[in-house]
Amino acid sequence: RIVLGGRSTHFCSQCQT
Repeated sequence: RIVLGGRSTHFCSQCQT
């Protein structure tokens, strides 16, 4: 899953917002 604008970027490297 991809979290958009989420701090819990455990699997999302391009969603560090």
